[in-house]
Amino acid sequence: MDQKRPMSLFYFLIPIIIIFGAQRLIGLGFTGWDTHDLSFDNFVYFRDCLANGMLPLWNPFIQSGTFFPSLFQIGHFALFQFPFAVLALLVPPMLAYEWMLQFVVLMGGVGAYVYFRAAESEQDIACLGAFIYTLTTMVVNIGQVWFIFSFAALPWLLAAAHAIVKGERKLSNWPLFGILLGFVYASGYQWMNLVNTGIFVAYVLFTYRYCAERARLEEVGLRLVLFLLPLLAVHLILIYPGLANLGFNYSGFSGDYANPEPRLRALGGGGWAYTYNDPFQAILGLINWASFRPGAGAGWTLGAGWATCLLLINAICRKPKLRPEYYFWGAIVAAGLIYSSATGHHLSALIRRVPLFSSNRWWVLGVDYSIIALVILTVTWLGDAVGNGVLNAVGRGKWCLRTFLAFLVLFLLYQHAPWYEFVVLSGLYFVLGVDGFISSRRHQLVAVAALAIFDWLLLVYCLPGGSICKPQHCEKTYRAALAGRIVSPVLMDLNERRLGISKDYDYTDTDWYVRKSPYSHGYDPLGNPIYWHLKDTQVVAHLFTVAQDIREEARILRAGYENDNRYVDAVVSDILARPDIPTINIPVSKAGPAVKISAKILHTELWPNKAVVRVQTNGPVLVSFNNNFVPGWEVFVDGKKAQLLSVNHIFMGTLLPAEGSYTVQFKFQPVSLILAIMAPYVALLAALLLFVL
Repeated sequence: MDQKRPMSLFYFLIPIIIIFGAQRLIGLGFTGWDTHDLSFDNFVYFRDCLANGMLPLWNPFIQSGTFFPSLFQIGHFALFQFPFAVLALLVPPMLAYEWMLQFVVLMGGVGAYVYFRAAESEQDIACLGAFIYTLTTMVVNIGQVWFIFSFAALPWLLAAAHAIVKGERKLSNWPLFGILLGFVYASGYQWMNLVNTGIFVAYVLFTYRYCAERARLEEVGLRLVLFLLPLLAVHLILIYPGLANLGFNYSGFSGDYANPEPRLRALGGGGWAYTYNDPFQAILGLINWASFRPGAGAGWTLGAGWATCLLLINAICRKPKLRPEYYFWGAIVAAGLIYSSATGHHLSALIRRVPLFSSNRWWVLGVDYSIIALVILTVTWLGDAVGNGVLNAVGRGKWCLRTFLAFLVLFLLYQHAPWYEFVVLSGLYFVLGVDGFISSRRHQLVAVAALAIFDWLLLVYCLPGGSICKPQHCEKTYRAALAGRIVSPVLMDLNERRLGISKDYDYTDTDWYVRKSPYSHGYDPLGNPIYWHLKDTQVVAHLFTVAQDIREEARILRAGYENDNRYVDAVVSDILARPDIPTINIPVSKAGPAVKISAKILHTELWPNKAVVRVQTNGPVLVSFNNNFVPGWEVFVDGKKAQLLSVNHIFMGTLLPAEGSYTVQFKFQPVSLILAIMAPYVALLAALLLFVL
């Protein structure tokens, strides 16, 4: 590549965006999988709340009310998602959301380029590395929006590591960089953020040990603190409300609870995990998983690809001398393979006992990190081996490459691999192994990139199960439903919930965010665990109920039961023993028979952060809001703050003392949560001022 053409990077990345995202970019398709079913619906709800001048802190439409800025949804409030929600006020939400996804993919690719340049790769080699990173890591994981944010952050962290060690950039720049990546972290998968931070710190230490141009230790340490501390502070401030909410929901548990929904994780990390059966399968997943499993699903990765593998073989043959950096990335490759196949070599018990690290259910992500490390190893070694020269194998390297290809072809024939794999390998052989076939280094790079895209396209569109990154067709009926949805997230005069008619995890009905219909079901894995046992009962069939007869809730403590599930059973049994008579958490007088009280609900309103009910009664009654309680809820009767009671252990309510007509408001307005959302933006403004001054 011409060193005077810095925009050549986009000649590599834009084709990926167009080829794999064209339908999404113009609204003819959408990203499926969990990105759509578990994220887009909340994005639409968030956008509709903004359109009505509200910042949603609560979602009253699923699971009888759930905390909205949870670990999964806090990203909507963060810098790299919030602008797209605002953009969705001007364009269709699906279009804005898909633009956001492609932006994140591009952010990861650009970050990879910046890292490779920081690691002193030639510009054209860095462009190829960014291309391979985008193809093998960003595109294939687009069905998990939280994953791609974390994957997009990693190369920027590695680039920052080089700049920190070399003492580059002014000290005033580093807090801004850290805060920006803290916002990216908030949108990512928390376990991956933990892994990314560990890799970053290890890479800083490693680079400092072997970098010839390193700055003084004091300067390196100061830059590291100025970068990492704001990053972690912003990240922790944003996710703290979600962690606190999760802690409250499980505050009465001991840690051995097993959720009735099998997809959800047990508290102690002992739940089901998605993992490779043995190390050999993980190795196949690292290289080109689909080619070894014709007619089967490709898992969550399509591998590093034949182009990456052959480029690495070529680089090793041309320059067999090892550098310390090769060992670092080789160790990451090995660690990822071991982790992703832990059940095959009896390490699963150990992994499940490591605090925080055991929180991940998707152990196959280890192979994704192995792929990243293999790509970095390949690009680094290739740059060292070829310098400014062509990519062709030379001398004994040709025979090594041909021998490797011969064994590979025989193995693929034995495995009945798809025909296009042989086409790709043949093309790569001619580009790398035949002198004079393509004499221009620039054309060789373009040819390798074209063959890699050709391979990925065929894997995605031809291999059963390879459609994990293929856009889903957007039917006119679905677009019409979204376009005609009830934009106002305020529900009036409806005091009923729709009870569950399907499994929560698989439920993709659009009514809750299109028609704004309240459900007793819906997927929120971080909600109240006791609620999962009540979600289809008549206890939650109505938003509000009034009751003359009440009973004191049984005092049930976890210490009195052999495990968490027995404890939950006891709580649920107390609630359902007399479902028509709610329990409350204060003493109830045992008076004789009373005059029958007539009470009725006149009007209801359900808002994102509050609920309103008007009640007329001729005597004292309990008004129940059958909504999951968390700290931050308050109740007001005719504008005056009243006593908020626990109803049926997990819901809330208040007592109306005498005859009359009352307006009761339940409001969710936790000051600490609002401050937690605002604080990172205040820090961002301060860092911007520091940056420009």
